Amino acid sequence: MLDAVRWVYIPPPGFTVSTKPEVLQLIPGNKKSIEILVNSTTWIQPVVELSVENVPK
Repeated sequence: MLDAVRWVYIPPPGFTVSTKPEVLQLIPGNKKSIEILVNSTTWIQPVVELSVENVPK
């Protein structure tokens, strides 16, 4: 027996990702900063993890 009366629909998380500046040119050896914006399109607030690979030392 299943009580489906109390079920609540939870939509899948939706989000948009954008950057500032939108376009960035990198030249080997130079450093630049970029802002990454993650906005939820639902009431669920995303948890964001960021990683970088192949970073020269």
